[in-house]
Amino acid sequence: MIKGAYNFNQYSNLNKANIPFLVVDGKTSEDEIAVELSRSSAKIGGIITKAIAEKIYRNEIIKIIEYLKEHQGKTNSIKMKNEIIQLSNEHLKLPKLLLSSNHVEIANSKMNLPNNSKTIIVHSNSLNEDCVKFNEDNLFLTEQLYSGKANLADMIVSSNKLFISVRFLNKYILAASGSSNGFRMEALKYLLRDMLPVNDWDLGNLELWNKVRDHKTEIEKAIEEKSIYGIYSYGNISTDQISKIFNSSIEGRDLIVSFGNIQDNTISNSYDETFDEILHQEINNVNKKLDGVVIGEY
Repeated sequence: MIKGAYNFNQYSNLNKANIPFLVVDGKTSEDEIAVELSRSSAKIGGIITKAIAEKIYRNEIIKIIEYLKEHQGKTNSIKMKNEIIQLSNEHLKLPKLLLSSNHVEIANSKMNLPNNSKTIIVHSNSLNEDCVKFNEDNLFLTEQLYSGKANLADMIVSSNKLFISVRFLNKYILAASGSSNGFRMEALKYLLRDMLPVNDWDLGNLELWNKVRDHKTEIEKAIEEKSIYGIYSYGNISTDQISKIFNSSIEGRDLIVSFGNIQDNTISNSYDETFDEILHQEINNVNKKLDGVVIGEY
């Protein structure tokens, strides 16, 4: 028996921490199992990892669809989202879920959506039923939140408007001593220019962090003025929009919110292709209407 390292890089919806024990009976190619020279470990890929991912995905997708058949149109969508996570998180990372008030769909490449719908992309692991305000114009696309500073910084520099929990600003700007425990320079400058636009933030790393320390009180005040419910409004969007989307119970919950369209390439290109394909197959297999809505369509 040797230790195996699976190559699941292309299966982004798979919870790689809970892969079952594997016994292979028969000959394999090097693409499938490549044994290290030490003979103590092997890299496992090819059709073996594909078969494992497909089996897990199909089982979990069927479970989620069966749950939706029972609850769709009858239960608050945030509650459904949280129960779907509990149902499948042993083997799946949270797939992108599209929510309206009492309707949930697993986001996929063949969704038919209203042309006038605005998509609010919420990255959070702690939403509850009281947090969100639904209306006819908004759809919520929920994703798992990876709250490491590198991931947060990537979202900041790629957006011209977003909401971000004040806790992250406190941790990665006000409480940080430099880029080693704070935001990297690019993201930090974006945020500081938004908070205090009259100041010159075009500085080197050491000078920039020294200036942050010198202007800490002003930065704290700027964050407070552009925040409500513990959420900071970054870019060309006002705090009024926060209270139109969320209730006060959102305070204290980590999140980052961006805005877009479900058909945008940045969203559709991020789908796990294997998961997406199996999802379409199982949706077609069900082909059953729920309150006038077919599973897989809005």
